[in-house]
Amino acid sequence: MRTAFPRPFIAYYPAIINQSDIKERINILDGQFKTASFDIPRPCQYEPLQPRESYDPISPTVYNGPTKEIRLGDITLARSGDKGANLNFGIFVSDPAHWEWLRSFMTISRMRDLLGDDWDDSFSIERVEFPHIHAVHFVIYGILGRGVSSSSRLDGYGKGFADYIRDKVVSVPVQFDLKRSTRL
Repeated sequence: MRTAFPRPFIAYYPAIINQSDIKERINILDGQFKTASFDIPRPCQYEPLQPRESYDPISPTVYNGPTKEIRLGDITLARSGDKGANLNFGIFVSDPAHWEWLRSFMTISRMRDLLGDDWDDSFSIERVEFPHIHAVHFVIYGILGRGVSSSSRLDGYGKGFADYIRDKVVSVPVQFDLKRSTRL
């Protein structure tokens, strides 16, 4: 109901303040009544942000055998949240035997497909892999409008996004022993 009735909102624009005008200090409590304060120097130069590395699997494994339809959450765990107008989404498997499938399955185009009608061409997706923790991480730029207080989405914080994606029905190889993996 949050978006059913018009309500005022706050728009926050931190980029309006010049970084050189910000005076940063760190305050350390030294005992019960004494505080030590230190100025924090600014970087000697600023550079525009560049796009970070983003990639699909270099050599995805193709599974040609029989598959079965299950909810993605029956084989994965996930976490999501907002970073301003952008959504962070990490998805991982607890069974290392499922890692190769996850990294091959969760591509940028697959994420677009899973978003369905919520996808908009003004968004962009960044994807990276973390093989040691069997995770694929996505940042979906622009999906939360101008951020939490300025988003027209019901889930302006993006906290429910992980469960939304985990509830999607996908095809997985029948060779996976899902009896060991209870619904996580």
